[in-house]
Amino acid sequence: MPSPTSTIPGADASPLQDSQIQSLHQQLQSALAEISHLRQRAIAESQSQTSLTGLDAEPGSAESVWRPAWDGFRRGFVLAYGIRAGLGTMTRALALARAGQYKDLQGWRLVSERGLQYREDAVRLGLFVGGFTGSYHLISRALHRWQGHMSPAHNCMAAGTAAGLTLMFLSKERRRTLALYMLARLAQCLYNSLKQRGLFHFWGSDWAYGDALLFALSSAQVMYGYVMRPETLPTSYWKFIVKSGPVEAPALEAVRRSIRKLPIDLQAFNAFLKKRGSAALLATAFPKQISDEMLHPQTASALRHSMKVPWATFRKTFPLYMSISLVPYVVLNLKRALRNPLGTAGHAVGSAVRSTSFLSAFVGLYSSFITLHRKLFSWDHKLVYYAAGLVASGSILIEKKSRRSELALYVMPRAVDSFVLALTKKRCLPSIKFGEVILFSLCMGGLMYYSDRPASKAWWISGQEPFVL
Repeated sequence: MPSPTSTIPGADASPLQDSQIQSLHQQLQSALAEISHLRQRAIAESQSQTSLTGLDAEPGSAESVWRPAWDGFRRGFVLAYGIRAGLGTMTRALALARAGQYKDLQGWRLVSERGLQYREDAVRLGLFVGGFTGSYHLISRALHRWQGHMSPAHNCMAAGTAAGLTLMFLSKERRRTLALYMLARLAQCLYNSLKQRGLFHFWGSDWAYGDALLFALSSAQVMYGYVMRPETLPTSYWKFIVKSGPVEAPALEAVRRSIRKLPIDLQAFNAFLKKRGSAALLATAFPKQISDEMLHPQTASALRHSMKVPWATFRKTFPLYMSISLVPYVVLNLKRALRNPLGTAGHAVGSAVRSTSFLSAFVGLYSSFITLHRKLFSWDHKLVYYAAGLVASGSILIEKKSRRSELALYVMPRAVDSFVLALTKKRCLPSIKFGEVILFSLCMGGLMYYSDRPASKAWWISGQEPFVL
């Protein structure tokens, strides 16, 4: 019969086994100590990274103030310049490939002097992003060092407001667009904060298609401005719409003058129609309506034109959307893109196809609505083009739910800008010099105030903030 101690594991273990157990115990203690050391080191590195905001650093030497600012400027400039240069280069490459000009893709021709037209925009964007990041770090660190009594939130707000003056590096058109875009983002953050605290809830904000409705109202205003008031839209944006659409600028000018009862230059407009191969010519300088054949003189059949427009738009805009889908992701997530290049390319192609299909459907519906109106009625009115924008906005349903609100908030500032400029032209509102810079600075101060409140920020701002700040 075995003794009681023999039933206990290890009770009759040999001295060799005891030494092995002690050795393993010592190795385990050493491994745990190493893990603890690595963990403390990782926490320290993480804290040093987050201290780049200027709020976690203790007052120290002057280098602790300017070094993060210089690093932030370099990082912001390189990222912004790289994204803009990559977009320009890839868009040009896809356009040359679509046109069959493969010789220009060889060697250094792709980045020759002729193909570097984006340089000024890239430098401006780099100086703006880098300047904002660097000045934000510099001011926030300086305030934290010499005004330590300020709360972190007010520190961020003051630094963001002052750093917003770097918007001056951009052109005036881009300033207005970006200022209004940030105003929309600030309103979104403010609403999220109030809703989170139970202080305010906007009626209809929880609708399943509220974002589509906002996009429709904004797009209708933009498309009205595209036809009736092009001076209220940024020149580059208006040219993009004209290039994407089937109606050329001379035909749009004739439509505007016809609705406003202004005389049309018959000689110039008929010369345009003949050049495009149209058999229909304008007989009077004061027509009730510019016929459908004159809007698209290169295609006589209305049915054929309606079928041709979406595909033509797809071919023209796919290179742009492919570049937008791929280049920023690769620049901001280079390691992840290199680990899975096929997956990255496949995701970019899928996103580009979906976004291009949305825009193609939008242009097709807008053109078809105007064509149908001309088949049913012999008169024209400016609100027809507003209604056409509402109908065409149904194409937003092609996009993913998460993208609809982003597109709505992208178009809404342009719609508000168009509406405000129209009122300014009529002298209903005053014009303030550098008003867009002041507005942007105040908005950036507000957005930086919410920088430590992730629940109040839009996912886009929360996702992009680490790359910029």
